[in-house]
This record gives sequence, C-alpha cells and structure tokens, in this order.
Amino acid sequence: MSVTAVARGPSGQTARLLPYRRRAVAGESAAYTVRMRNPLPQPARAGITPLLPLGWRSSGQEFEIVLGPGEESSVQLTVTVTEEW
Repeated sequence: MSVTAVARGPSGQTARLLPYRRRAVAGESAAYTVRMRNPLPQPARAGITPLLPLGWRSSGQEFEIVLGPGEESSVQLTVTVTEEW
C-alpha cells in the first residue's frame, strides 16, 4: 500500500506525544501519554521505543500494542530526569 493511500486523519499523524512539550526538572519524573492510530484497513502492530538522553530513565524499554483497522489507543509512560542533567 502506498503512503498516499493511507488515511492519516486531519492532523496527518498516526502517533502523538502528550504533552508535546514539557520542562525537564532534574530529579523529577514526568508522565506522558502516547496516542496511536492505525490508519490501515487491517490490524497492525504499533511499537514505541523511548529514545532518551543518556542517564534518563523510562518506565518501559518498549511498548507494543495491536490496533484494529482505524482503531486508536494510548500508552502511558513515565520519564525520570537524572540529577546530572
């Protein structure tokens, strides 16, 4: 299926990080929601791998879900900023 044939919706996005911007504070944790949508007419796997600065920690190394056609879902994750930051 070509990329042009995939309906991504009004925002043109299939995944979104909420909040999009946040101030990092050393020693504190921040909660995020990753919203995903399957634009395909068949089920699809969606995977998230947080890419963080050295020393930062995430509540998970990888997150994976299966989305049905047109289905939306969310994954919650927490990021902890190290004191060295």
